[in-house]
Amino acid sequence: MTMEPKLQLMIDKFHRRMEKDPEAKAKVEPVTKTINIDLGEEHYSLRLEKAQIHDFKPELLENADILLKTTPETLDALIEGTLRPMRAYMLKKITIKEFNEAAESNSVWYQLTGKVTNMLENDKYGNFDLVDETGSVYVYGLLSEKGGPKQEFQKLVEEKGIKEGSVITIIGNRGSYNGRIEVLNAYFVSIDNSGDSTPTTTLSKETSGTTVTFTSGSVT
Repeated sequence: MTMEPKLQLMIDKFHRRMEKDPEAKAKVEPVTKTINIDLGEEHYSLRLEKAQIHDFKPELLENADILLKTTPETLDALIEGTLRPMRAYMLKKITIKEFNEAAESNSVWYQLTGKVTNMLENDKYGNFDLVDETGSVYVYGLLSEKGGPKQEFQKLVEEKGIKEGSVITIIGNRGSYNGRIEVLNAYFVSIDNSGDSTPTTTLSKETSGTTVTFTSGSVT
């Protein structure tokens, strides 16, 4: 079963709100955007114009204004209400070099994808370097999920097959220690051991932007 029926329900709900809420409609009506929805194995696109959703299709557009990126499981949990709603994470595609240049914050969450390097054998914390084509950053501890148990990195390694050279996606905060830039409060999102994909890095934050990633957020 795909997410297409539930996405259509969300679109229908949006249209009903626009009909019943003139104030909300007035705010949305001037906005015209093309939107891609990347769910990994599923891809969708649509166009927002005059407070209406048009051209909802199971394919991606070239050069869409907005990218909505998540997993089917997370999106389904948001729709069903099993994840606590939050403001959407608005994100702009960046490199690790740009991540390293970003401001420190415990409230801004960054989603990073890169290659695991300098991983220590039997390390229980999950300390390693994450590398893409522009640079590297030190990950100070990796949890299996947000708020998950600490010092269980080896369990995550066994379950997900993480190894030196694995391409993984994580989420964490930008911090530093003694002048070294670090990813703090990091937790695991996904892994790609195929070696076929090129690492990309994205910035996730609650602010305006051109790309949207859902981790535990919902569009409001």
